[in-house]
Amino acid sequence: MVYLVIFIGICLVIGPVLWLQPSASQKRKAKMRSEAMAKGLQVNLCELPKLEKQYGEKRKEFNGVAYRMSWRRDDKRRQAEVGSWFCIKGKAEAEGVPPLWEWKDDKAPSDDMQKILFDVLPQMPKDVVAVESTPETLSIYWSENGQLGDVDRIVELLESLRKG
Repeated sequence: MVYLVIFIGICLVIGPVLWLQPSASQKRKAKMRSEAMAKGLQVNLCELPKLEKQYGEKRKEFNGVAYRMSWRRDDKRRQAEVGSWFCIKGKAEAEGVPPLWEWKDDKAPSDDMQKILFDVLPQMPKDVVAVESTPETLSIYWSENGQLGDVDRIVELLESLRKG
């Protein structure tokens, strides 16, 4: 009887500690985020963007991550050339956009940038849902279902967008 009480007491102490341990998926995502930050990207939890006209009302939850590359001080001219736009993965094809991608709010980039995007978008990891350019950053939104090597690919693709 005493051993049973001791065993239950130990289980009550160890159980919550084991419950708080991160899962393999959480460890992989943490490693991916650390790798991205080590390579100079900003990592922000966010709601993955969707085309409201296609998917309905937005959910109010963090279900993805935005990996952002800031513009450098010497990139001002290139930043103006790239402009502000938002390309999102969807089901409909829009003019000038590779299949399964379209411009949100009809903010399309310049023709030169569209040509670069034609090359870059097919190389994105499968779970990337959007690419955005703002005056401050270039961003990729994704659910991080890939592997650690996808972080390197994202850095390369953001660099190619930034350099043109």
